[in-house]
Amino acid sequence: MNEHGQRGFGAEFKNNVSYTVLFLQTGAVSLEVFLHSRFGERYLGLQAALAVLLIILFQSVIYPEAENAPMHAFLPAYLIMCVVARIGMFWRRWFGKELVHSQYTGKPHLSRIFKKISEATIKKIEPVLVFILGWAVPGGLGAYLMLSSVCLLFSVLISLAHDRQRILDLRDSSLDQLDIAEKFRNDRHRM
Repeated sequence: MNEHGQRGFGAEFKNNVSYTVLFLQTGAVSLEVFLHSRFGERYLGLQAALAVLLIILFQSVIYPEAENAPMHAFLPAYLIMCVVARIGMFWRRWFGKELVHSQYTGKPHLSRIFKKISEATIKKIEPVLVFILGWAVPGGLGAYLMLSSVCLLFSVLISLAHDRQRILDLRDSSLDQLDIAEKFRNDRHRM
């Protein structure tokens, strides 16, 4: 806040970016429960709950056609997949199975078929496939699939950019440590 009690542009911009990312993750998670398995324990949190609201909003306000049975079936299917994902999380924790990052967005089902393609590449391809599927599906469900596939694409790209930033930070930290160690060795020899 500045001296007049107003928040600065930087804080406002950061909040807007946070809300945008939350919206993108909300749209993305509504597809990821169908496309992935083995989620991190904390991944299906707020955005998974908000996805329920997004689906309801989409089917009642944005696309309120009476003949929208496929879209009305999507919400129960989404909730079932969330329960299945949660059971999988508890199962892995209870039996000490494979440990994954708590915010892991899940392993793509397509990676079982395309074993030679990296997970990152598959996660970049999934939104395109869902968008094409949405284009082929008539009515509200098709429109929702197209919208959420765009959310998924941007969510994946943001996640990959974040990972790249962390890699660069680790590399910089490693180089800093090597530099400090070299200076320490040189300083010890002067004594």
